Amino acid sequence: MSNRAMSCELQGASDVALAEALVQSFFRILLRCGINADELASLVSRAAKMVTNDSCGNALDDSPEHHIACTDVVFHWRRDIKFLDAKGMPRPIALTGEEPSFEQLVRVAAPGRPSDSILRYVLALGAVRLRSDGKLQLASESVLACAGQGSGAIAPRTVLSHLGGFLGSVEYNVCAKRDNSSGRFERACYALLPRPLLPVFQRLVAERGQNFVDSVDEWLVRHRIAGESDGTLQVGAGAYVFVNDAKKA
Repeated sequence: MSNRAMSCELQGASDVALAEALVQSFFRILLRCGINADELASLVSRAAKMVTNDSCGNALDDSPEHHIACTDVVFHWRRDIKFLDAKGMPRPIALTGEEPSFEQLVRVAAPGRPSDSILRYVLALGAVRLRSDGKLQLASESVLACAGQGSGAIAPRTVLSHLGGFLGSVEYNVCAKRDNSSGRFERACYALLPRPLLPVFQRLVAERGQNFVDSVDEWLVRHRIAGESDGTLQVGAGAYVFVNDAKKA
């Protein structure tokens, strides 16, 4: 077996393990909500027949750690004065050579990471685009783990880990906490909204949510340590838009 094939097989096994843990968390939450095991089995069987395989396309060879490094690169590009123009906006930069360059940015934001793998990842996910003059342009305020149907790129382990982290907090609150004083943070607000106002709401959350995530990111950067040990935990926070569309149910 080639090294490439072995790597793909190991990645596939890792993805399945993440998916299995995700499904178990979801099932434990549903059980606590009063849906019994027989009903769960029936739900899974029906869902498997109803859901079509709307694949986003090519899966990137990713890891949550690599994704975090890429988000750090985008964060520094947006905040580090060396990479901003006179208006305070992220300036187009060369890949290498002249300063500021993308290689220099990676050295500052993600030391030890190869700039070529960072570049392939952010290009595939649409966070960065290559201009006709050969310079790189920041196209997004953050690195989303799925580029959407246009380019078809998706970072599967990052998506699964992201879902696992979100469900893990809900599962802890539903299944593990002792009382209301010891739960993990879970705060969401809902309301019925006229459909034409949805884009306004999305912009509101995008702008203020980005500021919130940036402030958390700054704190994490200051307290982050290199490598894993028995005394470390992977933590994170996020801002989400929830849309429950009854017409699509």
